[in-house]
Amino acid sequence: MSQRVMTSTVDTMLDSATKPSDRVPDELWEKFLSHLVRDRGTLLAIAQGHGRGPDQAERLYWRNDLAAPGLLDTLDIMPDYVRQSLAHHIRHITMRFKPTGQRRVSPVLQFPQLRSITVMTTGVLHSEGYLHVEACVGRLLGPRLQYLDIGSDRWWPHDLLPSTDNFLPVLSTCLDLRELSVCARIGDASSQHLVAVLNSCKELKMLYLSSHTAPLIDPYALQALAEHRSIETLEIQKVIDLSLASTIMKIEQPFRHLLDLTLHATPDGASIVLPQLQRLKTLRLVISRSGSVFPAVGKVKTLQSFSFESASFPLTDHDLSYMKSLKHLESLQFHNGQQRRRQHQGFVKQDWADQLAQDLDRHAPKLHWIYSCLDEKDDMAQMAANAWWFSKDKREFRAFLERDGTPEEVIDRYVSEFTPVSDWEEAHMS
Repeated sequence: MSQRVMTSTVDTMLDSATKPSDRVPDELWEKFLSHLVRDRGTLLAIAQGHGRGPDQAERLYWRNDLAAPGLLDTLDIMPDYVRQSLAHHIRHITMRFKPTGQRRVSPVLQFPQLRSITVMTTGVLHSEGYLHVEACVGRLLGPRLQYLDIGSDRWWPHDLLPSTDNFLPVLSTCLDLRELSVCARIGDASSQHLVAVLNSCKELKMLYLSSHTAPLIDPYALQALAEHRSIETLEIQKVIDLSLASTIMKIEQPFRHLLDLTLHATPDGASIVLPQLQRLKTLRLVISRSGSVFPAVGKVKTLQSFSFESASFPLTDHDLSYMKSLKHLESLQFHNGQQRRRQHQGFVKQDWADQLAQDLDRHAPKLHWIYSCLDEKDDMAQMAANAWWFSKDKREFRAFLERDGTPEEVIDRYVSEFTPVSDWEEAHMS
């Protein structure tokens, strides 16, 4: 429908809607307004009219208002008799942390239709010198909430300290909750509050808890996580050591439906947790102490993507040999902290990188993708990844020549002189 036709139709319907003797039927308004869900300006214009249609437009406007970080502020300044009627229709709320002590006390409203809440961080607060920021979440929670994201955009500096009220007791009544991300300290919350949420929210599929919530992860909370029957994606930034990991040893089929895991652990803690994960497809492993975890990684037979980060030990051929059992592994990411800190000469670094690439070819021949973590200082990991890609390009070049029927001695000569196109272009462009 063109803009001219749309405008004419709106004017005609508004004229009809303002005449009691010739009111447009509700079902016609509903059908017409369904085409304007994303047209915020037209909905607002209709809402400022009179009659049944504008009433429906106003409800639709508030129900589908997704982006407005100032939505609650707008609601706060409205007359008392309007606030709750509008809050009844709101399905999505986006808000921002505010400096501690500067948050206004808003009227208590009910949001029975609310599906999602997103609490965003902002660099403006930090640039103005604020280090402590807060958000009040508990007052917004409703029975139909499915998505709660508190600060997981992670754009703030490390010295910014976010916090919220203890919303967990109310959250445990949100039985339809599907996704929960918390990157803030939660008031006076305890592990019992977290356990109550896990026991009540049986439809929870994704859980992310940053290091701000680490005190909540004790043996009782970890046991509740392991016994949860719906969580598919999990990241808890609490280092799981031997004593904590031992909690799940007596659980039959812990983390039964887990597919994607980011695990911060000690080697002995990871060695207990990983062999229990028989459906895991994606693993991001952050190891905090020295020791090999590859014997345990090799037991996760279903693994397709593996990311490994350690600040204290290098990858060796013996470690990589355990990857032979990972028949489905397609991508690998690694970050080798100890090798980064060593002051190797350039040719020694390249020899190590070439050797690692050869080891990977031998132990994980089905890899389709390998890359290093995004750390410019980790030149060893980057060199190893580049060496692997160069080796992969050479193998594919050889296979192409073989399919083309090129004689073996010519293939050997071509491959020995092979340079990837990207490197050739970079050399000539410089």
